[in-house]
Amino acid sequence: LDLRATGQLDLADLDPLLADRGADARGLLRIDGAIGGTAAMPALDGTLRLDGGGYRDAPLGISLDHISLLVAAEADRLRIVRAIARTSPDGSLELSGSASILAPNLPLDLHLRAAAARLPNSDSASATIDADLSLTGTATAALTAAGGLTLRRAEYRIPERLPATVRPIRIIRPGQAPAPATAAAAGPTVALDLTITAPEQLFLRGRGVTAELGGHMHLGGSLAAPRPDGGLTLRRGSVSFAGLSLAATAGTIRFTGAGLTDPDIDITATGNSASTLATIEIAGPASDPKLTLSSVPPLPSDEILAQLLFGQGTAQLSPFQLAQIAQALAAVSGVKLGFGDPLDGIRQKLALDRLSVGSGTGSGAVLDAGRYLRQGVYVGARQGLGGGRGSSPTPATGSGVSGTDSQGVVEIDLTRRLRLEGTAGTGLGANSVGLSYQIDY
Repeated sequence: LDLRATGQLDLADLDPLLADRGADARGLLRIDGAIGGTAAMPALDGTLRLDGGGYRDAPLGISLDHISLLVAAEADRLRIVRAIARTSPDGSLELSGSASILAPNLPLDLHLRAAAARLPNSDSASATIDADLSLTGTATAALTAAGGLTLRRAEYRIPERLPATVRPIRIIRPGQAPAPATAAAAGPTVALDLTITAPEQLFLRGRGVTAELGGHMHLGGSLAAPRPDGGLTLRRGSVSFAGLSLAATAGTIRFTGAGLTDPDIDITATGNSASTLATIEIAGPASDPKLTLSSVPPLPSDEILAQLLFGQGTAQLSPFQLAQIAQALAAVSGVKLGFGDPLDGIRQKLALDRLSVGSGTGSGAVLDAGRYLRQGVYVGARQGLGGGRGSSPTPATGSGVSGTDSQGVVEIDLTRRLRLEGTAGTGLGANSVGLSYQIDY
């Protein structure tokens, strides 16, 4: 054999193939290669080069820029000399390794490193990750994906409204035999041995939930049937519902049921009035969680809301107050109201990690805002907004701020479970320092 090929391909020419999945590629791919040896034992030589490339996949939230690729053909294998890409100004991906494409069973040995990479980065989910992963084995038989992945910061947004889905209808005309089912092509078995760490700044937002979680998880099993071990527990958070902002008292995320892409969430918040202790629980798949109300002593949902919102029973409420109760009950029953959380839009524009309005020690409301300066260091402020709900009682979960008091708040994570908290300003608990310890069950 003595064959040579040179040329170039503008990746924009692939748009007709990629457009259907909402993706596009850019860059000029150059090839300069040769095949020598014999038909029984061919030998590869040459290079494949891409400079200044780009790739975007909107459904997956992937955006890669400044792609630089250099692959060398050596005898029976392709060796990745250079493969780097930017996911953001500070985030990068680097791929190395080789694939013996002429050897039996196609052996692979690939290594992926990520540093502050933004993957994915979409309206529904975003994450900044560090990773050190490997993929080894044979492409026609068995592969193993192993390594560690650290989530520096991640955010999953629970959709306010679920998109409409269209199921394809299979039509069989009279007298026409159904088409034979085609068997899916058998691919390699991919075993998983991945460790995922998310010490903090893993946020769950939407449907009135603002929660920060952390935890560790090991992902075993296979790509076809992943087996997660571990989960995430609540670090801090709040549940906004019907004008109330209650501190979350417990919460978990379990990667079971629908799998890794749609975890089960279970977040509980409590509040009380003069005569009722109410519990709000948001549970179910993250794509469509359900909200339920319960109380001690047991009351109907409308009575629970009346006590929490107005401090009195439904018989004493005005027509306007009853309308507010009805709107809240519609949210409990799963009716989509057509609007999201207005505070969340402000939080994003101000680049804050936390922005919520809760209750203080009196009848007034309290604005709580802040962000992480670096990993493990949170700085925020609480400002009393004055006024109040009239006869509305103070929830047991309120902060130590009332009226027009203000406080600065600093939280420093000394270890995974030990946190140093300090406040300075006016109001109950101001100018104080304390330690808190978190126990994971």
